[in-house]
Amino acid sequence: MKIRWLLLWILAFSSLPLLAQPTAATNAISFPPPVYVVRGTLTITGSAVAPYYFQVQPLGGDLAPVGSPSPISLIATTPVQDSTLLVWESAAISDGVYALEMIVNAQTPPQIVSVSPIRVENTPSRFSPTQAPIANTTLIPTPQIILTARPVIAPTIAPQAVSARSLIQANVRLGDSASYPGVAVLDVGQTATVIGRSSRSAWLQVSLASGQVGFIAPELVALNGEISGLPFVEPPPLPYTRTPLPTATPLATATPITRANLRVVALRTDPSPPICNQTFSLYVTVQNDSPERTRSSGVMTVIDRHRNSGTVAANTVGGFPALDPYTTFEMRIPLTVGIYYDETHRLEMFLDANNEVPEVNEGDNGFVQDYTLQRGGC
Repeated sequence: MKIRWLLLWILAFSSLPLLAQPTAATNAISFPPPVYVVRGTLTITGSAVAPYYFQVQPLGGDLAPVGSPSPISLIATTPVQDSTLLVWESAAISDGVYALEMIVNAQTPPQIVSVSPIRVENTPSRFSPTQAPIANTTLIPTPQIILTARPVIAPTIAPQAVSARSLIQANVRLGDSASYPGVAVLDVGQTATVIGRSSRSAWLQVSLASGQVGFIAPELVALNGEISGLPFVEPPPLPYTRTPLPTATPLATATPITRANLRVVALRTDPSPPICNQTFSLYVTVQNDSPERTRSSGVMTVIDRHRNSGTVAANTVGGFPALDPYTTFEMRIPLTVGIYYDETHRLEMFLDANNEVPEVNEGDNGFVQDYTLQRGGC
């Protein structure tokens, strides 16, 4: 009899529903939907963990990928839940059919969230409807999707003024790389107004109080304001006629009373060469080549840049301690690069970019090295 009651209890409790398990945060694009026409400014909404960025992949007539994707945003470091992911100014790319892709680097390999197909049509023909299908009508499950689609052109919101404060004595250049000549110099603490973003790299277009306009590297300034709503600007083409670089006026406190000096003397990667979407290690050797100990520890900034387009593919930082005279220290800095495989990348390193460690020579703290990113699992 006891065994019968025990079996009845087991059957009763086994029929109860299991407790709901917490679900992990998902990365998703809720707007725009597939088969959508974009003109002008588009607000992309959804959810994402950080870091993440957006790119567009060109599609051919059969909606298959054609060529390489193009980044359309900087790397975002703040997670988003059911809100605005990016305000995209579509006029920065050519009209055509694309896949809109969100690359989430919070895990390895990065997750790719795609909405496809999307047509960019900033110059519509006079026969184009307000919202039309991308290809033939078989792509649209029902006609009601077109009838109930949201307006193509999102309300234009006037961007707030964005300022950039120089962290070091920095050059403002004619274009968006160090290959362009300088047009002005920002002293430490001097500010400029950010008026746009390069359409092919992370550099910012700024306007100085003197009226001069140029580009500056983002790692050299501290931003005040949101740049996602600023327009993309096409830098002037190369080749160009070089002009003399303005001579920066030395600061009264720029020359420290010290004999210490830091330099990068060696760099290697493991594995070598690096592999797409696989975290690799940068081993960077820093040397104090003077008879005096450095007064503090410091930070090294690392930027991985695609050589052909100038696009920043990844960035990170590493640290080093105070160094005794004529000693070296090897930093191990992890880095993951997930775009532009089988192409040349450039590692740009800035030792003590903010000049926090007093040195006798601040001009020899840069170091660059090229490599070809292997395809691997990409």
